[in-house]
Amino acid sequence: IACGSGVFAIEAYDYIEEVFRESFLASKKADFQKYFVATNNDVIVNLLGKKAIMDNCIFGVDIDPEAVEVAKMSLSLKIVDTSEYLESYNEIGIFGNKILNGIGNNIRCGNSLVESDILGIFPTLADNEEELLKTNIFDWQSEHGFNEIFEQKGGFDFIIGNPPYVEVKNYNVDLPFMHQYIKEKFSSSKNGKIDLAIPFIERGIGLLNSSGRLGFIVQKRFFKTEYGKKIREIITTSNYLSSVIDFETTSIFKDRITYVALLLLDKSSPDNFSFKLFNGSADTLASQLR
Repeated sequence: IACGSGVFAIEAYDYIEEVFRESFLASKKADFQKYFVATNNDVIVNLLGKKAIMDNCIFGVDIDPEAVEVAKMSLSLKIVDTSEYLESYNEIGIFGNKILNGIGNNIRCGNSLVESDILGIFPTLADNEEELLKTNIFDWQSEHGFNEIFEQKGGFDFIIGNPPYVEVKNYNVDLPFMHQYIKEKFSSSKNGKIDLAIPFIERGIGLLNSSGRLGFIVQKRFFKTEYGKKIREIITTSNYLSSVIDFETTSIFKDRITYVALLLLDKSSPDNFSFKLFNGSADTLASQLR
């Protein structure tokens, strides 16, 4: 959701590739042998394995077409970035028209929050070509969305992201129908001042399957402000809270001062949740959270 230029998608890919490799080394399953190649002193995921991960594990949506193209290119580069093993790049073909064919097809351009039912709620939007184009309607469970995910699994296993921290009212001038739609469609966003991250959390929960998990970077004020009250009620009523990781440092993002935390939700409604205060430097963050 709001995958941007693919930073989260690339990190997710790297993590899945390592887990896939470790699982294969532990099990040595014959069915997975075709996805790996042995080097002088290691076993690594080959091109076929990389493509299998891309095709089956990485999905993303962003409203910005330029960001979507950058994300697709970044994922394509992950396929061919193995310097440890110079596999036969005849498999890739000229301009990647073989192994790279289809890479990035799971990154779609669209509005993560607005589906085509907006046209039923606000029919006059169809007459406003400019606003309709900017709204960039996206139906998650349609042929142009990810209907196969919902048909086969009932939703996504994991959703990660850093939803935008923008007041919904900022869309009232350029995208008034989207502004009204969010206020009407999302129960977390009906009253008062609303940060766009709030309906993104509600949307993320709705896209998970019955055992799916969500991890978002959110602003700390979400936990105590009035505008976060309804989504907090949704989370606590359904017992979705799995973990909160708070950051004492304000330098999580390079060259920016932020006050953020990690919100981890679990659709299976865990019996317990955990809280962790991270007070180290940003340089040690990845190793400590892993």
